[in-house]
Amino acid sequence: MVAIFTKFDSQVTQEYVKLNDVEVTDKWDKARENAEHTFQKVYLPKISNAKYPPTAYVQLEGREMINIVTCLNSKLRYIV
Repeated sequence: MVAIFTKFDSQVTQEYVKLNDVEVTDKWDKARENAEHTFQKVYLPKISNAKYPPTAYVQLEGREMINIVTCLNSKLRYIV
C-alpha cells in the first residue's frame, strides 16, 4: 500500500501565513521546513501506526497532483 498525501502546498501556505518574524526572502523556505515538520510529527504517525501501514508515501503539490491523477486515470481505463 502507498499513501498519497494531496495538497501539501496548502500546508506550506498555512505555515507561511503563520510566519511574522521571518525575513521575506527566507519565508517560503522556512514555511516549507515547518510544513515538513508538521507532516512528519502530526500526519505521518497517524498512518504509520495503523494496523496495516503503507510501505511508502507520496506528498503531492501543485501540478504534480494533476499529472499523477491523469496517469492513474489512464492506467485505470486499461485495468477496467
